[in-house]
Amino acid sequence: MVIDLSHLKKAMRFITIRGPKYATFFVNTQCNRRCVYCVVAKRQNSELTAQTWNNIADQITNWGVCLISIVGGEPTLRKDLADIIRHASKKVLINLTSNGDFFAEVDGLKQLHSLTSAGLSSITLSLHELKDLERQIDMLLFAKKLGVVPILATVATKKSIEHLPEVMQITNKRGIFFRYSLCQTVGGDFSPVNVELQPAREQILVFTDIVWRQKQR
Repeated sequence: MVIDLSHLKKAMRFITIRGPKYATFFVNTQCNRRCVYCVVAKRQNSELTAQTWNNIADQITNWGVCLISIVGGEPTLRKDLADIIRHASKKVLINLTSNGDFFAEVDGLKQLHSLTSAGLSSITLSLHELKDLERQIDMLLFAKKLGVVPILATVATKKSIEHLPEVMQITNKRGIFFRYSLCQTVGGDFSPVNVELQPAREQILVFTDIVWRQKQR
């Protein structure tokens, strides 16, 4: 893995500077998917221009923010996403969260390469279905070769939670970080409308015990 020293310098600011350190940019609410546990698609708002996001980035980095997480919707639907990343990455670490669908299309890896070249520090690909695991891993390994920290993230559901310890083992062996949440929240709202999606308490207890033991190893 290639280590970008500029990313390390930005990371040091995260440790040493006081004040707000982290910000999330919801750059759009449009998405090509309709995941049942997500409320973003129900929040259709007009998008801010790239210049507005650049002005916001300038202001918050002056306050001490060292890490900006870019999310949506699906951020890669924005044609000017690279411009937003390029401007903010001059001062801070940038993480992009995506479902990865557009990276899997023809010339998709070229698009991923262009975004990493624009200044991505890390990329988080969401795992919505277990059948997409190898696809997401392949794209994350490609990003890793470009010097970007790879992260796989998923929302645990009643159906998927029993498989996630194995997913964690697979990703960790490939040098990929694994992150999970037991529900998706946006602006304080719990997104699962159907309570059947939520893992049972017993499932959560078993899962967290397994994950904790894996982390200790």
